[in-house]
Amino acid sequence: MDAFELPRTLVQSLQQRAEQTPDQVALRFLAESAEQSVVLSYRDLDLRARTIAAALQANATLGERAVLLFPSGPDYVAAFFGCLYAGIIAVPAYPPESTRRHHQARLLSIIADAEPRLLLTIASLGDGLAQLENAPPVLSVDTLDAQIADSWRAPDLQPDDIAFLQYTSGSTALPKGVQVSHGNLVANEVLIRRGFGIDVNPDDVIVSWLPLYHDMGLIGGLLQPVFSGVPCVLMSPAYFLGRPLRWLEAISEYGGTISGGPDFAYRLCSERVSESALARLDLSQWRVAYSGSEPIRLDTLERFAEKFARCGFTANSFFASYGLAEATLFVAGGRRGQGIPALRVDEQALAANRAEPGQGSAIMSCGTSQPDHGVLIVDPHTLSELADNGVGEIWASGPSIAHGYWRNPEASAKTFVQHAGRTWLRTGDLGFIREGELYITGRLKDLLIVRGHNLYPQDIEQTIEREVEVVRKGRVAAFAVNDQGQEGIGIAAEISRSVQKILPPEALIKAIRQAVAEAYQEAPCVVLLLNPGALPKTSSGKLQRAACAVRHADGSLDSYAQFPDLHAPAPNAAQGSELQSRIAAIWCEQLHVASVAADDHFFLLGGNSITATQVVARLREDLGLELNLRMLFEAPTLEGFATHIAQLQQDGGVAQGAIHTLSRDEDLPQSLAQNRLWITWQLDPLSSAYTIPGALRLRGELDEDAVRASFQHLIQRHEALRTRFYERDGQAFQRVDANSDFDLHVIDLSHRPAAERDARAQQIREDEARAQFDLENGPLLRVTLVRLEDEDHQLLVTLHHIIADGWSLNLLIDEFSRLYAAAAQGQTLALPPLALQYADYASWQRQWLAEGEGQRQLAYWKAQLGEEHPALSLATDHPRSAQQRHTASRHSVRLGASLSEAIRQTAQSHESTPFMLLLAAFQTLLYRYSGQRDIRIGVPNANRPRQETQGLVGFFINTLVLRAELDGRLPFNQLLAATRQAALGAQAHQDLPFEQLLEAFPQAREQGLFQVMFNHQQRDLSALRRLPGMLADELPWHSREAKFDLQLHTEEDRNGRLGLSFDYADELFEPATIQRLAEHFIHLLHAICEHPQRALGDLKLMQQDEQQAWSQAPCAPAQQWLPELLNPSVSDNTALVWQDGSLTFAQLHTQANRLAHYLRDKGVGPDVCVAIAAERSPQLLIGLLAIIKAGGAYVPLDPDYPAERLAYMLRDSRAHLLLTQTALLEHLPTADGVCVIAMDSLHLDSWPTQPPGLHLEGDNLAYVIYTS
Repeated sequence: MDAFELPRTLVQSLQQRAEQTPDQVALRFLAESAEQSVVLSYRDLDLRARTIAAALQANATLGERAVLLFPSGPDYVAAFFGCLYAGIIAVPAYPPESTRRHHQARLLSIIADAEPRLLLTIASLGDGLAQLENAPPVLSVDTLDAQIADSWRAPDLQPDDIAFLQYTSGSTALPKGVQVSHGNLVANEVLIRRGFGIDVNPDDVIVSWLPLYHDMGLIGGLLQPVFSGVPCVLMSPAYFLGRPLRWLEAISEYGGTISGGPDFAYRLCSERVSESALARLDLSQWRVAYSGSEPIRLDTLERFAEKFARCGFTANSFFASYGLAEATLFVAGGRRGQGIPALRVDEQALAANRAEPGQGSAIMSCGTSQPDHGVLIVDPHTLSELADNGVGEIWASGPSIAHGYWRNPEASAKTFVQHAGRTWLRTGDLGFIREGELYITGRLKDLLIVRGHNLYPQDIEQTIEREVEVVRKGRVAAFAVNDQGQEGIGIAAEISRSVQKILPPEALIKAIRQAVAEAYQEAPCVVLLLNPGALPKTSSGKLQRAACAVRHADGSLDSYAQFPDLHAPAPNAAQGSELQSRIAAIWCEQLHVASVAADDHFFLLGGNSITATQVVARLREDLGLELNLRMLFEAPTLEGFATHIAQLQQDGGVAQGAIHTLSRDEDLPQSLAQNRLWITWQLDPLSSAYTIPGALRLRGELDEDAVRASFQHLIQRHEALRTRFYERDGQAFQRVDANSDFDLHVIDLSHRPAAERDARAQQIREDEARAQFDLENGPLLRVTLVRLEDEDHQLLVTLHHIIADGWSLNLLIDEFSRLYAAAAQGQTLALPPLALQYADYASWQRQWLAEGEGQRQLAYWKAQLGEEHPALSLATDHPRSAQQRHTASRHSVRLGASLSEAIRQTAQSHESTPFMLLLAAFQTLLYRYSGQRDIRIGVPNANRPRQETQGLVGFFINTLVLRAELDGRLPFNQLLAATRQAALGAQAHQDLPFEQLLEAFPQAREQGLFQVMFNHQQRDLSALRRLPGMLADELPWHSREAKFDLQLHTEEDRNGRLGLSFDYADELFEPATIQRLAEHFIHLLHAICEHPQRALGDLKLMQQDEQQAWSQAPCAPAQQWLPELLNPSVSDNTALVWQDGSLTFAQLHTQANRLAHYLRDKGVGPDVCVAIAAERSPQLLIGLLAIIKAGGAYVPLDPDYPAERLAYMLRDSRAHLLLTQTALLEHLPTADGVCVIAMDSLHLDSWPTQPPGLHLEGDNLAYVIYTS
């Protein structure tokens, strides 16, 4: 028989391979050490199968059942084939985790249903299994004598004979045994062989870590290679999960061509395989990377393909695999070498059971139906077939469909139905067929129907994972609950212990409910926060959503918090004062939410610094009170904020005086900020440093007359746009022209070739941005329209900073879009009238500050900044020139959505905003770069605290100086708290013009109060969508003059995604230097979000490979690792002497080797940290040696340290074992997940005396030591 000759049964397949290629490797099992690894040839496997089969035939009759209870390994394989050889029906299962009833429940129900004749296992598990309730006899296959193989007699197996029972996972009901026949097995293995392309690739190698008691691991990972005659490399799930890199190392080392698993396996590798390990991996031979058993996620595939591309992996290798136990395994699969196509669908259509392309979630194709098999989409209620793109239940038919459920005719009749003369399997999965491809949308029993809309739980789960950073992927389940007689949404999420300690459950529940409500217009009516490991899952790791609902109803889920709180009093809707209701209405308006509860948190509802400023300004106007931003930060809930304001009203707080309109017949004074720019312009009228350029790309039919009319309207509406400046008798004034002729400058480039056209348009933009303004004669607004094609234009708007700021530019975009939309449709739009103009504010500000407010705020700033003003000394690539004008360049980067969300979540959990966190991170970066502890950064502030100023174009912006004192041991969260206080204090004293502040510190005038700026903006260009018939995009630009050595601009778009732009003096810095600085900043942000409590000096700036490049010392590479160097020391010379005795080297190493084997059995190996806390004694040295010999990394703990510090070291090192002594047990702290072992209480005389085998690399950890 050649490799692809079709056998009748798996027994025939293995027997013929053992006869024709007896010495060919069939299976290779990988384990912790070479001694534990096993290689089986076809001869070996056949002999073991016949030995077990002979023992089975002696103890059971044909067709009886035997339950397989083994760890994944060679015994499991031999026992399964032994059952096939004997004609005994195999029942794959797994040993219970413990003797607790709930761990044994599934196995006991399988035993009760299958009524097995025997339990097959290994000797070490036999005694425990024999104690099971109603357990049948136990047969330990590892104790059998191979000579009994000769007594085996081959049974006469028919295709319809049952080969094994695959029990489906069940928690809400008893598990059902799927009857898989020998014919089913062969038919499905043929499909898998064709799908994977083994029939045309005889040199394939299959690698699998999947559990052998699960259908995918058994049929795809184990039986397929034996069936097709290709070698297989197997490892246990625990071996893979302990270190996911092992899976990829096996593929790399053994030339694996076919391997795969559920989506979470790829996700684990992306998250946990280090960058340094990639260089050692060769994944170029991996041609079929199958994904199945759980929903395939586009983001998982993209992240895996991107990370491992440098190892030779390509996304085209991904292969979709859809199936289920009732179909033996494989139902549909992808096309080899073409990856897994994604289809984005319209959410509303999907809710109505139609699949239409749209902008919604991506659904991954599961490939096409297979030869000799059929797939239908059927309406689950009417049982009528649906056409393409109709969403219904997936039905499958063909020779792979199993023979129903074991002794369960009722369940079989519901699932295996007759239709059109054939038996069809009702899969219970929902999906649709489009252009021959099968797409899965969810499970019929998991589908939520809320208010008539179909909601898919996996979509809800992904929304929560995406929007609530602390909820880990794969650790959340959405399920249906009863909400006052109607179906509602229930959420259960596992939350790590570390997050539980820092994030109040109320805030987390609120964030989850808000994320779901925003995405689906329906808030969850139940939210359960679970302890780690509490989510019900199948043996293969799949979520059991229905079990969540049942266990929620009976109260058996291990939750530490829930909504609604069953013990909390019912909320009183009538609670709350009239003041609270007024504030709630303003919150709703600014935050765009429908309602606000008394305990709602402003920032968890989506608030930020900008919306907070607007809320405070609105309330200041409505209530006539002097309010500041700090109040909202310190009392961020509605009830708390309202109480704060009510107290202020009771104390008689008053607002600032009203701003009165000035007569335009009199001289209008310049504002203090304008006066500074007026003086600067007089000194250098050719400078373009204070030019504000804006540019839009407009695609579509443009109405030039509407553009012209809109800007004419804006100029008449905002006096600042028709203002000029002058001086008389040494006094500086501004003049508002009553009317101003507007000239729209049109440049037509449409006649030029495309390449020349784009280059010329770019040059025009640069020229506009560099052009000088004449502040005396004006105009100070220029608008240029560049026509590229009939339906492609660029609109350039350029202003001088003396009449506008960034807020003004956003305001102009908003109002222009409204005016243009009306004018283009032949209508006129009346914008709300402006009560004030900028000149009125300028006069009021001067008077208000002169009446004492200026002195009050100046006193604050003097106290904040102190007498000394150290200049920030950043190392530059080039010396500073005598000429103080530098040209500027920009380096920009956009942060990923996950990091942007992590920044938002981390800030919220510390009652801060993203601005505050980013500022604190930038302070940390500058401290790490300069070594200076006193860091001062200039921060622009919108300075529009009054409601009347928020609709005005003008130069309001002010610069604040934020100071931080840093130290390498200062935890970041403490720095963030200090930065929060500094920012709030600055906001409360934001009105003092920077010019007056600078004058108060003459000693800092030469070098400035700061050398670096940080500017955070929230940009929302959604107003551009109003432009009828056009698509509008902003064209990027930055100033070409460097006002400072370095500026960091962070920009938050309307979706919360962050962008960074570093503007730098390019005469001082090389581009590569700033690029590296930006990379360090991003690494720092990752580290902060992962460990906000970590000290500033411990936060990582560099990737591991970059760090290695800086830290590598020139030395010869090691030829041996430490454990190997230690092992030869076995002489009888004295090694250790203490008060009561001594040990020779041989005795010392014997004891250490025994303990090392014991530790290996506990899971210790490369990169596994083991803590050790012991007195100065033989045990201390033996323990250290044992950890090293086991390949682990030791973490020494001083027993005299405070318990809090020891607990921190245990948590931070992630040690799973703690070696100590009996006398110290009561003095050491306990930690979750840490197993404590008293070395002096162990009895290890029976453990091996030789050192365990090791496979170490140079970058494996040796120890982790904590400095004092």
